[in-house]
Amino acid sequence: MIVARCLAALMLSTLNGPSDPDADTTQAMLRMVPAPVAGRPAWDIPIEYNRAVDRWLDYYQSRGRRTIQIHLARAGRYEETLRAILREHGLPQDLVYLSMIESGFNPNAYSKAHAVGLWQFLASTARRYGLRVTYWVDERRDPLLATHAAAAYLKDLYEEFGSWYLAAAAYNGGASRVRRAIRRTGSRDFWTLVRRGYFPTETRNYVPKLIAAALIAKQPERYGLTVVAAPPLSYDLGQVPDATSLEVIAEAAGAEVPEVKALNPQLIRGVTPPGERYYVRLPPRSGETFAANYARIQAEARAGSIEHTIRSGDTLSRLAIAYGSDLTAIRSANPSVRPERLQVGQLLYIPLGQEP
Repeated sequence: MIVARCLAALMLSTLNGPSDPDADTTQAMLRMVPAPVAGRPAWDIPIEYNRAVDRWLDYYQSRGRRTIQIHLARAGRYEETLRAILREHGLPQDLVYLSMIESGFNPNAYSKAHAVGLWQFLASTARRYGLRVTYWVDERRDPLLATHAAAAYLKDLYEEFGSWYLAAAAYNGGASRVRRAIRRTGSRDFWTLVRRGYFPTETRNYVPKLIAAALIAKQPERYGLTVVAAPPLSYDLGQVPDATSLEVIAEAAGAEVPEVKALNPQLIRGVTPPGERYYVRLPPRSGETFAANYARIQAEARAGSIEHTIRSGDTLSRLAIAYGSDLTAIRSANPSVRPERLQVGQLLYIPLGQEP
């Protein structure tokens, strides 16, 4: 561990001038990564080395070792695709490591604050940047669409603050907090704002954590980590004309249901949205098989059913309208349910794709 930190320190040169992020630190070790040379990785976001970064490097080599190895393995699935999207938006591609510290590259990640997906969007921010968050679809979980939204959001933050460190701090702690800190101090230096106590602990640690993740991700062996990367994301596309369950889609594609679900994490009910043509991701080289098999499936057999938990005010008639189902079909699917005595919390099966 000590050797790894020494190697990191030797690797970083060219003295830079930001203040040390910790009030109790007397001897700062801030360095910028030098220009790339043969055999040495390079980064397109600022990489500064100090004691705060060093603590995160230490953490990832000790208590956080298993966690970061899992995250780096998942990176194999998503990193190439996410980098391409960031490049398309004209952003530094190493911002991909922000997704790593946010979610560990897990599209189904869910926080206590109700942030969701690879980029941990709150619903309000997600909708502001064009993502759908509905009963049927949560595009915060879609690795591609969410990355386009995150890129737009990060670009806006950078244009306002002129610093990737402050953009990252705003992404984590909110732009209003960063604006307030700048207004009160007159400084746009992340480390200065940290030292003066304007950020909470999570935001104060966010940039050092990002830097440490970026350092380790490009040279895991330097830090004693062995990573077996997942294969890159790859898929075909198939179109369905209306509500279709992922079980039916998987069967038509000749694939396993978990594989199709993993490719479409945004379909939170396990079915495509009713009344809508929808493109689903399919396992590679299964598109033609899916199209041929799907065309032979009767419309009433495509969607199957979905579970619904009764809420106050629900009636079978209202549910039939809301789901585009049929009252008779709902009664048939729930023979033990007495329509006049629906109870809050009761579970119903709603057949989909039924014409009223």
